This record gives sequence, structure tokens and C-alpha cells, in this order.
Amino acid sequence: MGEMQLLSIGMSDEYLDEAMMLCREVRNDLKELAKLWAHRSLEDVHAASEFRSRMKGDHESVVHRLDLLERALFKQDLATITSCEWPVYDLVNYYDTIIDRVQCHQLSSGRKGMERDLLRKWRTTAGRLAQLVCQMEDAC
Repeated sequence: MGEMQLLSIGMSDEYLDEAMMLCREVRNDLKELAKLWAHRSLEDVHAASEFRSRMKGDHESVVHRLDLLERALFKQDLATITSCEWPVYDLVNYYDTIIDRVQCHQLSSGRKGMERDLLRKWRTTAGRLAQLVCQMEDAC
């Protein structure tokens, strides 16, 4: 595939900046998710062990892969971006599953609403990042 860079295929600096910012946000969201597990807030709805099986790795490995994606974006390394399987697509599906479970679970309505809104925010961020990565892959 060569050393093609993202700017050479029409991806602007703003586009790259947005993708890098979203990568950071998704990693921070995952840290917040881990805190909810630690405080057992979401443990009743979806266990950390189920996250590992759905995401093909534990929390730390997913965060590490997102860090690698951010570095590839920073370097405008299209070859790496398009050749790796990034966890962001699985993460979007994972959030959808948890949102559905929170809706169905017997939580107090205030707690259910707060957690659902937080999960939806995280899902939106991960979804936007997935769209940008997909657009980069399609540009090849």
C-alpha cells in the first residue's frame, strides 16, 4: 500500500484533529466505564468479563489499541490505519447492547436514566470515531 498519508488523499488537518480528539475521548470513556464496574454500578447489567469476550480483549488491551490508532492518526499512517482491526466498531455494538440492557433492567428510574444517558454519549463518541475510521478505509 506504500507510505500514503491521509492528507494526500484529501483528509484535512481538521478531520485528523477530530479523529485524534475522538480517540482520546473514547479512551477516557472506557476509563469511566471501568470505574462504573469498580463501583459495581453496571455490574448487574453487564459484567466486565462479558466486555472481554465481546471486545476480543480486556479493557487495557482495548485502550492500548485505541492509543495505537491515535498515534497512527498523528503520523498520518494510512497503511496502519487501514490494515489493523480497530476495536471501535465492536465498542459501538457493545454500547448498544448495554443501553438495551439498562432499559430492560430493574434499576431505579433516576439511575437508569443517568446511566443510559452516559452510555448513549459514549456510544455517540465511539460511533463518530468509527465513521471517521471507516471513511479513511474507504478512501484507499
